Amino acid sequence: MKKDSPGNKRPYSFPSVKELNLEQAKQFVAGHANCSDHEALAILESLGRELQEQE
Repeated sequence: MKKDSPGNKRPYSFPSVKELNLEQAKQFVAGHANCSDHEALAILESLGRELQEQE
């Protein structure tokens, strides 16, 4: 009978990062929106203004 070794399979665990710094956020938006870093920064700034208005 084959014993289960600890290296076989691990249960899925969600990524632990909850917040991105500005540079990581710019890269994320630029990659997903197919735009430049400058355009990504403009998108993030507009989202930030919207969130501030909602509070």
